[in-house]
Amino acid sequence: MFRDNSNILEKKDFFEQGILALHFNRPFEAIKYLSVLEEEKNSAIFFNIALCYLKIQKYEKVLSFLEKALSEIKRNRSVEITKDNYSELLSFEEEREGYINPMLYFTPLQFPDLAREQILRLMIDILFLLGKKEEMHKIINSLRNKNYKNVKDKISRS
Repeated sequence: MFRDNSNILEKKDFFEQGILALHFNRPFEAIKYLSVLEEEKNSAIFFNIALCYLKIQKYEKVLSFLEKALSEIKRNRSVEITKDNYSELLSFEEEREGYINPMLYFTPLQFPDLAREQILRLMIDILFLLGKKEEMHKIINSLRNKNYKNVKDKISRS
């Protein structure tokens, strides 16, 4: 599909078109754009494909792509943020539902811990919907010391 695999601008365009299609509630179109980029092995691509499947309620597919996104976090890691900045970002994120919004391409690279937690938060929701409580509680344990609204909700409901 690419004229030249090294053409970064064209790859960027596919990512942007996928995000726009997702934003405009056109998940099938978004999947087409984003799937072209799977070879990039970027967590954001897999996470956003998972969001597409979430929109069409294909929860097993959502879980599969979230697992792929999570597995790429360590490989995508390039820049660590300071603990001060992380605390500010975390306090902003805790009570919001931004974790169900598309992930930007550079988020896993610049903010790997934030990207990881965004993926885990959505995994908790999906595992809850699928009735996979044991798996859900394993993930909840890794986020238990956080103050995430959706995590607290799942703890109280299970």
